[in-house]
Amino acid sequence: MSDGKHDFKPAKGFFGDLTEDSLNFLQGALEDIWNAAGDKGELNDLIDEERGEEFIKNLLGSAQGWREERDAFGIKAYKDLAWTAQANGTPQKYRVTVVWQPKRGTMHIDVRVWAAY
Repeated sequence: MSDGKHDFKPAKGFFGDLTEDSLNFLQGALEDIWNAAGDKGELNDLIDEERGEEFIKNLLGSAQGWREERDAFGIKAYKDLAWTAQANGTPQKYRVTVVWQPKRGTMHIDVRVWAAY
């Protein structure tokens, strides 16, 4: 992934600066996911009935800032927040990704820092 100035690749684990912006972003992203699931238990039903793509569409259509991506791993919805690391000043991104893997019938959430290299 590139922002025109840097190429971003996922870093290991989730280790980022703790700020009000980072907490607001993470809380908001998780609330978006929760709200897209609808009523309690609906997310499990969507997965069990192999309707994960429907959930991804709900998320993309119900919350701002989410983008779709498709690749060999599945259908993804992701949201990111650009920031500059306090320790070394490098550009980074917090990224929350929801992945539907139709071949496996599984849904995943991936929360990472994407670092500029």
